[in-house]
Amino acid sequence: MRNIAFIIALARLAWLALVRRFDTRRFYEACSRDYDLVAHSQLLAAVAARSLRHYLSISNHRVRSLLETGCGTGLFSQHLVDLADELPGVDFSPAQLAHARKRGLPFTLKEADVLALPYPDQRFDLVASLQLLPHLAGRESRYCREVYRVLRPGGVLVLDFTSPRPGGRPRGIRDRLRAAFVRMIRIDAWSLTPADEWLLETMSGAGFSASAVPPVAGGRRMLVGRKPLGA
Repeated sequence: MRNIAFIIALARLAWLALVRRFDTRRFYEACSRDYDLVAHSQLLAAVAARSLRHYLSISNHRVRSLLETGCGTGLFSQHLVDLADELPGVDFSPAQLAHARKRGLPFTLKEADVLALPYPDQRFDLVASLQLLPHLAGRESRYCREVYRVLRPGGVLVLDFTSPRPGGRPRGIRDRLRAAFVRMIRIDAWSLTPADEWLLETMSGAGFSASAVPPVAGGRRMLVGRKPLGA
């Protein structure tokens, strides 16, 4: 039954993307009810959170306030509730945020543009995103500069959790259908993500001390930028 529900939801998303030809914002609004079922993000979010926890433990970075940019329906946020005293999230889709609120988690959620964050300078200890970069094609530098602005000196940007090692193949019908769906549509270049080396240079250009953090067992490689203490 779950596979049938998944296929029906995927068909609805394909209709929105291929027939209606919605732009990214309208697509996310329309697909919000099916997003959690179809998006390959439930396991990904848990793994990403485990990687972030490992980084925080080895870096001894204390987090009082953590901002998630592009929080969507809260798939990633739900794994972070005990990492910080304050955990706001921003997203451009009211419908996605409505689903995030239904989780009943202690978040402050705002509809906002991640390139113009509604927060003052030096507001957060950590800013994190999950699978946001493919929607920022050509605007990665602007995003990094905006995050740099809202981070406190010594604060950290976890820019993205990069793809697993090349060569991985879809497993099972659900993974194969997802892969075929992504190849067919072009919602802000879902299938494209810049190389890690270029992203690290972009972070450095925005003022960060940037590095790649090797994955923990079962985790994912992270790109991390630290704002200098004297900034």
